[in-house]
Amino acid sequence: MSTLRIAVLLVVCMFGNVQAEGEVSVGAYLSMTGASATFGVSAQQGIQLAIDQYNAKAKVKVKLETVDTQGKQSEAAAAVTRLADHGVVAVIGEVASSVSLAGAPIAQQRGLPMITPAATHPKVTDVGDLIFRACQTDDAQAKVMARFARTLKIGRIAILSDQTQAYSTGLAAAFETAFKAQGGSIAATQTYSPGDDFESQLRAIGAAKVQWVFVPGFYTDVAAAAKRAQQLGIRVTFLGGDGWDSDELGKLAGTALDGSYYTNHFAVDDTRAAARAFVKAYTARYKQAPDTLAALGYDAANVVLGAIAKAKSTSGSDLATAIRATKLGGATGELAFHAKDQGITKPMVVLKISSGKPRFAASVTP
Repeated sequence: MSTLRIAVLLVVCMFGNVQAEGEVSVGAYLSMTGASATFGVSAQQGIQLAIDQYNAKAKVKVKLETVDTQGKQSEAAAAVTRLADHGVVAVIGEVASSVSLAGAPIAQQRGLPMITPAATHPKVTDVGDLIFRACQTDDAQAKVMARFARTLKIGRIAILSDQTQAYSTGLAAAFETAFKAQGGSIAATQTYSPGDDFESQLRAIGAAKVQWVFVPGFYTDVAAAAKRAQQLGIRVTFLGGDGWDSDELGKLAGTALDGSYYTNHFAVDDTRAAARAFVKAYTARYKQAPDTLAALGYDAANVVLGAIAKAKSTSGSDLATAIRATKLGGATGELAFHAKDQGITKPMVVLKISSGKPRFAASVTP
């Protein structure tokens, strides 16, 4: 009997029931309800698609167990504990950095490899040697946008950031450092708080005589700033990060962001074969095009599934070893893990907004 089969037979649920022979369970803890429910639902659908494709060919079938965190940091530890008690061999989640940071220590303590699809905070993978990520960090996307900006011959730029959000201030600082390292200069720095009308900040930026503004905010504020600039007759074009990614961006901004660019982890119109295959399969299954969270969930699941297929056993250490050796042509790019912090090396995409809709513009490696 193989080591893997023995491991499968020994996985026991919290109520003492042995899992079915030839079956292994993988857990996911995600925001299936609450304010960020769309993130969790999309990721879960991507994960389930990957598992169904794997099960169609595998001898040892994989079952997904999902626990809802409601997007709350306070729910993370209990969610991972529940999954561990149920005998899962690995955990996928969470999509938010704060929730991932709360759940990761439990996964590490229980000896469970964990891979977050979308938590971009650099410290998530610092928790331990069993914690991985399928996305790039905020530092990486700052480098990507700085490099891309220089290909656009941008020499001077202004920065407009949300002073209330660590995501925005951190990405702004990382971009400033990266842009200067690429030979660019910062002509003006302005901050805002949600609800501002942006007039004073935009007039200060206009006085600096720049054509480009880096706005590492969330889509609601980015749309408001772009529309306000349009109303004030201040002719600037915006650059930004993955906080822009929402179907609502074009609805809120109209054409005010046309010609603007932002970094992201996935583009639905990416022409790579792996991306096209994923979009086709996901659309056929769920009757809608996938978003970034769906693609990241799909890739995270395939990392775990590949490790289950190749590892000597389903012990945490053996699976983690297999994950570190993973090279995957995924929906979001060519993915490989680096030993330093269980993070990944892969390109990010840059999207250009045209007629209110994001379009694939480039693939850039940090």
